Amino acid sequence: MAERHAGAVHAREDEGDEARRVRCCREDTGHASTAAVAASPGAAFAPSTVLHDHALQSIFLFFGLNELATVSCVSKAWRSVVCDKMPSAGLRLHLWGRTFPAAAGPLARHVGVLDCSQHSPTAVQLLSLTQPNWCSLRVLVVWLNGEAAQAVTFPPTLHALVLHFREDVTQEQGARVVEAASQLPELETLELGKGHRVRSVVCLQRVASLRTLRMCQIDTDATAFLDELRLLTQLHTLTIPLAPAPCIEHLLRPPHQLQLRDFGYLRLDDTVSATLLSLPTIQKLAAANLSCSNFVFVSQLPQLRDLSFDLLELSAASRAALLASASAGHFARITNLTLQCCLLQADDLSSLFLAGMPQLSKICLFSWLKLNSLGFLATPQLQASLTELALINCRALPPSELEHVYGLKQLCTLTLTGSFNAPLPKAVWQELEPAHCMHLPLLRRFEY
Repeated sequence: MAERHAGAVHAREDEGDEARRVRCCREDTGHASTAAVAASPGAAFAPSTVLHDHALQSIFLFFGLNELATVSCVSKAWRSVVCDKMPSAGLRLHLWGRTFPAAAGPLARHVGVLDCSQHSPTAVQLLSLTQPNWCSLRVLVVWLNGEAAQAVTFPPTLHALVLHFREDVTQEQGARVVEAASQLPELETLELGKGHRVRSVVCLQRVASLRTLRMCQIDTDATAFLDELRLLTQLHTLTIPLAPAPCIEHLLRPPHQLQLRDFGYLRLDDTVSATLLSLPTIQKLAAANLSCSNFVFVSQLPQLRDLSFDLLELSAASRAALLASASAGHFARITNLTLQCCLLQADDLSSLFLAGMPQLSKICLFSWLKLNSLGFLATPQLQASLTELALINCRALPPSELEHVYGLKQLCTLTLTGSFNAPLPKAVWQELEPAHCMHLPLLRRFEY
């Protein structure tokens, strides 16, 4: 969630061997002092305890929280390494009420992501997260009830906070929660999720580090709230739920100082698309319920490179406008394209990708239940430019269509999740493992 941690690897308690192998490759330059001692010219004369501690740290980086708890009981020396000397492992912990007291011990320093989405912690438990042993906690996901929201306190180390609200949370308590979040000095991402309509975000102006704000619900008739959003000029990403055109018009009416780069989730019509022209900084746009007579605005936004369209309710007129705009070159600068719940046919895709998007490097097709061919990939243009391909829940595809994927010689990332009308033979998906993939020489990541 937090942009700062996009490259970090977080592991659950039940993580597998492969996830642990990945974790061992993460950079940890801030804790290299022991390694530096071992690698120094005088390393041959270093005390055996230093070398022993360094060896244990290297081994323990593979471990999850349960394993760290076990090895810390072996001896005082091992406990010292785990609890004091070893760098934080940045683990992800899914927390249930019964495990909270145990997790709040010395091993809490190894938790980087705490997910309480299956449990509503008490105010006392949330307060305990502010203790020094939670010094590595950067991401918190939590469901709040009325009791916890009444006197909530968040750990000051958080970079990302995801909040959901139980039914007993009042408007006043919700406002108190947002106020508490605004006190976090390093907060970069705030998600105000299910169960509560936030009435005010004016306090978030003081959070200079805030770059991402996501909301599940807003009051569409609250112009005062939209005026407050206009003041959050530090934001790079703003996600609001399918707000009607008048809300977007009010939010983006000139003059404004918003510098948004990632904006969604919009109901896109001609009025909204015209309003978007007042936001030349936008780089990524997510929209649904498309009812545009044309998509010329895409070429008029100079930095727009990433489009995500939900096409479930695409009318025949908007379908024709989409294909015509692509053929006319209005999507020529798009590099990343995500299409969800689409009713377009494979022939439509061929014309869309072949003529309209010469720089396309990433394609994600999500929930295309009628897509039965990947023939659109067999174009010299895509074979030369495409580096990422994701097919998610495309269940009508026969496994034989993989032959079109094999022609994408620049492909680095391939995701095939919940797709194909029959399981891929074991020999096929084993051949796609990056370690020995002859079809795709540049492939570095494969998920199936």
